Amino acid sequence: MRPYTYKKLHTPVADGDYALGWIVTQRDWGGGAVLTHAGSNTLNYCVVWMAPRVDFAVLVCTNQGGDRAAKATDEVASALIRYHQR
Repeated sequence: MRPYTYKKLHTPVADGDYALGWIVTQRDWGGGAVLTHAGSNTLNYCVVWMAPRVDFAVLVCTNQGGDRAAKATDEVASALIRYHQR
C-alpha cells in the first residue's frame, strides 16, 4: 500500500474521530494516536487495536456474538495491552 493510501485510510474525516472504518483516539500505551474497530455478524465478535507509533496491534475474536462477547473481547484486549506494557 502506498503511504498516501495508508494515511488516507487512517486519518479522521470532517474533524471527527472516524477514519473510513477506524476510530482514531489517543492512548498513552500507543504513544499517541491509536486505531480501533470492533464488530459482529451476530455469530462472532472481534475487536482490534493498532498502535502504529509503537509497532503494536491486538486482535481478539470469539465465536459468540452479543454483549457478553463484546465485553469479553474488550477485557482480553485490555489484558494483552497491559501485558505488552511490561
